[in-house]
Amino acid sequence: MSLTLLATDSLPRRFWAEAFITSKHIINALPTLVLNGDKPYTMLFKHKHDYNVFKVFGCACYPNLCPYNSHKFDFR
Repeated sequence: MSLTLLATDSLPRRFWAEAFITSKHIINALPTLVLNGDKPYTMLFKHKHDYNVFKVFGCACYPNLCPYNSHKFDFR
């Protein structure tokens, strides 16, 4: 699954660790036959997983630069 995430988004192999962590979160949020259709996350933490935390893997992101500093060496 990690290699599929990398190949789908044409990302280099240096992002393999992030792809592995993302695939682990996806697998833990999906139902499994071993737990009779329950989700590993639900069994471990005793509450439902919030699917709103998932983001598109490999999407571009931009820093939120707040306008509180006029110069990079100013105190925050």
